[in-house]
Amino acid sequence: MNRLLDESTPDDWEGWYQRGVDQRAAGSLEDAIISFDQALQCNAENDQAWYGKGQTLAQLEQYEAAIDCYNQALNLNPNAPEIWAAHGKALGTLTRYAEAICSYETALNLHREAGDRQSEAKTLFTLNMLYPLDGRMNESAKAFQQLSAILNELDTPSDGPMQMSIMGGLALPNRQIFFLVNQLRRLLTGPVPRKVRSIVLRVGWMVFFGLSVLLVWVAMAWWMNRSAVKRSGEAA
Repeated sequence: MNRLLDESTPDDWEGWYQRGVDQRAAGSLEDAIISFDQALQCNAENDQAWYGKGQTLAQLEQYEAAIDCYNQALNLNPNAPEIWAAHGKALGTLTRYAEAICSYETALNLHREAGDRQSEAKTLFTLNMLYPLDGRMNESAKAFQQLSAILNELDTPSDGPMQMSIMGGLALPNRQIFFLVNQLRRLLTGPVPRKVRSIVLRVGWMVFFGLSVLLVWVAMAWWMNRSAVKRSGEAA
């Protein structure tokens, strides 16, 4: 519930923090930042206020500022996997893939220490897609194998989106596609005319999108056929 604050409670950092959380949830992002700032003025050692402000800035696509907030939060609480994951996401958005991978790997280790297999699987899924963007195909293959093992261990429903992506064979081709797209992007950062670069990038992303849609369709068709065969076998 949103806590009403007035001039009589200027040092209520918990109230300002909760107001920021509520405003962010309601989509009032600029107001949320003001509330988080007020909370931090009252208590600069509040890692969750730094994290909340970072999340809000990321929603506003102010990723550099968001990363600064995440760094502040991690200095105060380096054992928070959700902050490391948010840190990695912002870095990845800025195509700082090597740094993003380091952050996600730290989150992965913390999830493993806590025995949180669901979160471990989600982080491995992200790393499986990030590694190729940094040219690390062997690490991507290892993450893929570890993720598949966890999904089998957790007995994830076969019609779940993550299981369909992995077991339906979508992730492996996508790793190759992401790698090729990233190599193309690097190639085009050289002395290439802007118009040519723009045309090539558009064509490249159109091909990537078309292949992704095709792979999703193939994965869904494969799982639907498998489910139908399984049901028919159970009926028999």
